[in-house]
Amino acid sequence: VFTSSVSPDGTDGSWTPIGDPMTVELGANVYVGLAASIASGAERNVIATFDNIVVNGVTSMPPVEPEATPTPVVEPTPTPPLAPTPTPTIQPTEPATPTAEPTPTPTATVAPDVDTDGDGKPDDCETTDSTILALGVETNLILADTDADGLFDGEEDPGDCQSITVSTLAMTDPRNRDTDGDGFLDGMEVHVMGTDPLDAGSPADGTFTDADGDGVPATWDPDDTTADADGDRFTDAYEILMGSAADDANVVPSLGNIDGNERANNLDAIIMFNYTLGNVPLANISHLERGDIDRNGFVNNLDAVILFNWTLGNVPLLPM
Repeated sequence: VFTSSVSPDGTDGSWTPIGDPMTVELGANVYVGLAASIASGAERNVIATFDNIVVNGVTSMPPVEPEATPTPVVEPTPTPPLAPTPTPTIQPTEPATPTAEPTPTPTATVAPDVDTDGDGKPDDCETTDSTILALGVETNLILADTDADGLFDGEEDPGDCQSITVSTLAMTDPRNRDTDGDGFLDGMEVHVMGTDPLDAGSPADGTFTDADGDGVPATWDPDDTTADADGDRFTDAYEILMGSAADDANVVPSLGNIDGNERANNLDAIIMFNYTLGNVPLANISHLERGDIDRNGFVNNLDAVILFNWTLGNVPLLPM
């Protein structure tokens, strides 16, 4: 038989039995007791539990030790195996087409000490370009005396050429055989007459006479009545200035004798003509410098025609 009681202090004599739900005025502490009477007198274990105790309208539950909430074991999330990073395949790059650098056109240079025609004016100051020579300014690389005045190109006004190898005899124009226009060739004034080729008043009027007008004063002209005293079809002035004999038909200048034999003939004219056509290289011609028959500063087919007619006796060689 169970009876339940409450007590404000839990001492003997202070217990109040509890039957039906009842209100008991208690102090700050409440004691709830359970008494058990065993009818048979046998020993038994008595287990009593209390629940749903209401104090002042507030349900009080006996303290229950909270069961320890087991800390959940966090299973490690398996790291998915990393897929191997594929090695990128390097596609071969098409090589860029290199931009072609313009190839400079090589400029032919001539050593300053080369002087093909031996006129004292090196090749780098002269030319063989007929277009340039036709302008009447530059001198010919293969003609020692481009204007045929009896003075080497190197002996006349050098212009802007800085490497002349001979003494300048006169500042005459190497492309004008009579610089001062007095009727006497520059070379004749310098080498024979001793006058000033830059002064038209030198010689003074009447000092020298030239009846045949060949540019050779009567003082030095073997025959002042004709321009070709010995009849070899070379003018007296040209023979005198070239060191030939103006009074001997067997001694002639080398003009036209481009193959280097005894004297100019029709074979020279044929060689010259083929040279102007590009059929004969310069290297195969011994003395092309003798081929400028009309003395205009360059060799062309007209020179070949004049020389050929000269060999036939049709024209005289009057380069002056």
